[in-house]
Amino acid sequence: MCDYVPRSAEEKYTFDTLWCILNPGGAPSVGGQLVVDFLKKSGVDSGILKQMWGFASPSPELNIAQFYVILRFISMAQNGVFPITAEKFVECLPEALP
Repeated sequence: MCDYVPRSAEEKYTFDTLWCILNPGGAPSVGGQLVVDFLKKSGVDSGILKQMWGFASPSPELNIAQFYVILRFISMAQNGVFPITAEKFVECLPEALP
């Protein structure tokens, strides 16, 4: 799933902007409480965020591609697309989500 690339120029711009806010130093990956607190700002339940992280990354850090996956999952949840599964992720790929 980590080969997800934002589907539109607007989505890519938004996701890249969020990555730069989260990672102003330009590190290849980010992790820890800083990322957890950042993702919690989405309003998505912490348990669901943990599940999303599990789909996106096997490690306690995220690279930009994995960050894109989590942001896409968050977009799905914010738009009422459930359940949060890898299959649902693939099913929703053609959809533009605000």
